[in-house]
Amino acid sequence: MNEQSECETLHKGCVRWCPSIRSISWLLLAAAFSVYTYFYAVSVQQSVAQQYPSRTFSVEGSSVIEGVPEVATFSVSVVTEGSMDAQNVLRENAEKMNAISNFLKGEGIDAKDLETSEYSLAPRYEALSCASGICPEQKKIGYTLTQSLVVKVRDREKTGALLSGVVEKGATGVSDIRFVTDDDTKARNEARTKAIEVARKRPMRSQRPGSFVSESL
Repeated sequence: MNEQSECETLHKGCVRWCPSIRSISWLLLAAAFSVYTYFYAVSVQQSVAQQYPSRTFSVEGSSVIEGVPEVATFSVSVVTEGSMDAQNVLRENAEKMNAISNFLKGEGIDAKDLETSEYSLAPRYEALSCASGICPEQKKIGYTLTQSLVVKVRDREKTGALLSGVVEKGATGVSDIRFVTDDDTKARNEARTKAIEVARKRPMRSQRPGSFVSESL
């Protein structure tokens, strides 16, 4: 092969490889530019954060709404202690509670205003006396059933008569007597609205001294 042929061969090889080299060079240049842009944006963001630190604050508002109690509620309990026959204990307790429920319904208490809040059956053991730190093995002697009923009285004038009446019908105890509002949704909404109004006024007073911009709630 002469010298001219060798030059032509080298020229053709360059023609094939040169476009690929140029493409790779452009890709490397674009990647380098992207990396530079990213780090530049990060540095600018950090600089702005240092010069203009964010300021946040929170405000609270409270309000109290007084309501007139509309109903009375109380809890009536029946505790029945029986023998080893649990069925007898259940039956005896049911008789007492049914007598109380029938009395309340007869006095105008609606069935939806009677709600069972507790019903538990537990074994009962005899009391033991220990001597010299040694206690004999406990012996089960029966069962105890405890049932509680929450009563809502819409006519508050009847509360006293109902309390004494359930005791006469077999109630073991009466507790947790309250005078409350039957539905406090309206009062809660009114209190929430007033609390928001109080919270709105607080950032307005601190807008100038603290250079805060207040926004509507």
